[in-house]
Amino acid sequence: MTYSQNVVLQLPLTADADLRAFVQKAIADRVELIAVSGAGAHEVEDELDDLIVQLAAS
Repeated sequence: MTYSQNVVLQLPLTADADLRAFVQKAIADRVELIAVSGAGAHEVEDELDDLIVQLAAS
């Protein structure tokens, strides 16, 4: 299953959420927008930004 071009993450995430794997798949599926909603959204957005930069550099 591929992700759509726009993805919304509703917090809190499940305990087994793997953001690195999510970002890798989102990049592979050419996701253009990842929106985060809920308590702690700012921290999750920062973590997603860091992962995207790390994966783009590798």
